[in-house]
Amino acid sequence: MNLSDFCCCTPSEFNAAYEAWHEREEREIRNGWEETRVMCQCVLQPYSKRKLSARDVFPLPWDARDEEKEEEALTEEERRKRYEAAKKRYGIE
Repeated sequence: MNLSDFCCCTPSEFNAAYEAWHEREEREIRNGWEETRVMCQCVLQPYSKRKLSARDVFPLPWDARDEEKEEEALTEEERRKRYEAAKKRYGIE
């Protein structure tokens, strides 16, 4: 981003640009590590009696975060039940 673009940005526009840049950088770093762990899996697989997965061979910090995100996804029914429980808890009809 050049100086004139920076000066014309509102804080929210700058934040959006920063978030997009940060996500791209993180994706590039992750891709490198994902390639490394797949190579590790390929190197170790001939010496294993069982089928290896890349996550088992070389766990990475974001594996746990990705699993948490999957668990956070609620179905419409679960969301409705939580909403009803909260209404009951706070005495809202």
